Amino acid sequence: MKRCHRRNAASCLILILVSLLLPRSSRAADLGWKKGLNASATFGPIGSITASFVDLDVMVNGRVARGWTQLFNGDAIETFSKTSVRVSLESTASLSLGSNSRVGLSISRRSDAGAMSRTLVLTYTSGDVGISLQGGADAYVEGAGLALAASREAIFRISNDRRGALGIEVERGVVTDLDQTARIAARAVRRTRGGVIVEASKGPLKTKGGKRNEVATQWKENYAKETSQSAYGAPRYVAARSARSQSVDVLTGRTVDFKLDPPDLGSLDASSGVTDSDGVVTVSFTAGTTVKHGSVIAEMAPTADDISAGTIFEPFVKEVFVNIAPSNWKRNLSIAAAAVAASVFFLKPDPKRQRALARGQISIR
Repeated sequence: MKRCHRRNAASCLILILVSLLLPRSSRAADLGWKKGLNASATFGPIGSITASFVDLDVMVNGRVARGWTQLFNGDAIETFSKTSVRVSLESTASLSLGSNSRVGLSISRRSDAGAMSRTLVLTYTSGDVGISLQGGADAYVEGAGLALAASREAIFRISNDRRGALGIEVERGVVTDLDQTARIAARAVRRTRGGVIVEASKGPLKTKGGKRNEVATQWKENYAKETSQSAYGAPRYVAARSARSQSVDVLTGRTVDFKLDPPDLGSLDASSGVTDSDGVVTVSFTAGTTVKHGSVIAEMAPTADDISAGTIFEPFVKEVFVNIAPSNWKRNLSIAAAAVAASVFFLKPDPKRQRALARGQISIR
């Protein structure tokens, strides 16, 4: 019995000595890591789910979850037939998942002008999913080949049918198909006498003083287009297939503004123009009186519909070199060459002079 007491006392003494021998910085770091881990939102739960029928199964990351279950970033939720689930994401959103639904959930935090805001990132696979954003949060949704962006505190529902068509029903806010955002850009063209449009040379536009040069641009609207799309009343309902094709529309009758950078590069015959039936508009440039390097810039003026749709505009920039050469440039070049040759001749070292300098016969004052 005494031996047992002695052994226990010796073990306790060893533990005390080991703890005392540890550096204070190590012990403080361990304590701080534990506190940081518990306080970190990255590793903490982002919300919870509640099944309406506890005797029916719900899968979270491939594991059965019954009743109330906590959720973490990146969790995948899957429901089965006759199962309905309520998802509560703290200070971000509430979701309702119908039968045979499958989604992935994450919350991204960012700082906007010093204030923290949240974005719900949802990966949609199937089912009927209702989303109600809260607390100033917005959302990014991917599913059925689409990428959607929802405005802050929007309320909307997404679903698909047996053919894979995705339906979006918006009750509040704006839900935008990011792939449907139009992009307006121009390419350089030159027009022949027959009116045929061909590709312009890739080199810069070189001009001489007083000579007029035309800059012609063709304007088009590019966007990814669904093979089928329809809209019905309010709330807006859009049904679209995941198959997509690239659509390019020539823009006719649109105003294009012109300017020079720098302004004293030269002059333009017009400050704006209107695209013709081929989407082409032309402006004439006259070089200035000094050698300069700059650009002719063309920008399409947006309409009210473009602004509301969030259309992206790309200004067209044509690089310009103004190179003014005098009429007697050959004679001037010969004179310059002769001057260079004379300079080289006079600068050529003289061996006799170098020897005299070495003997101290010539003094330099």
